[in-house]
Amino acid sequence: MSTFDFIIVGSGPAGSALAAQLANSTGKPQVLLLEAGENKEDKNLRVDGQRWITFQNQSMNWGFKTTPQENCNNREIDYSRGRCMGGSSAINFGVYSVGARDDYQEWARIVGDEDFGWQNIQRRLKDLETFHGEIPKGMDKKYADPKVDDHGSQGPLHVGFAREWERDLPELLDVFEQAGFP
Repeated sequence: MSTFDFIIVGSGPAGSALAAQLANSTGKPQVLLLEAGENKEDKNLRVDGQRWITFQNQSMNWGFKTTPQENCNNREIDYSRGRCMGGSSAINFGVYSVGARDDYQEWARIVGDEDFGWQNIQRRLKDLETFHGEIPKGMDKKYADPKVDDHGSQGPLHVGFAREWERDLPELLDVFEQAGFP
């Protein structure tokens, strides 16, 4: 029977990064990365045009649903969570996002540790990123105007905008703005 110094459960971005960092650390510990789903090697799963196919692949999705939502005619809403190498990031259309500043501040308050506060988290996120801020042709800065200082420039994770924007995205964003969502 094998023994391990660390067992990481879940191969999403956090689990995979943690397992890699531990395995490559000075002591070279034995690390086991566990994933309930499959390791999908099909490179079509990484092609932007295939995102809906990936998203709908039920073998890669736990298939969770919310409780009935009162303000949605009591419908249960799909709450997709990845069940494959890469976790939910493997089925989320390749979206990279950072949580809201106030959420991190709330975590810090709850646990009584400013290490979880926004300033510390943002510094760590910057260490991970190399941000490519080029705005795609056809997209107005009204919709995408990143502050370069909010992002990293030397990290292993290259992030930026999609090369092509969805055709109706500007109109959709205008509707949100008109409804009072900045």
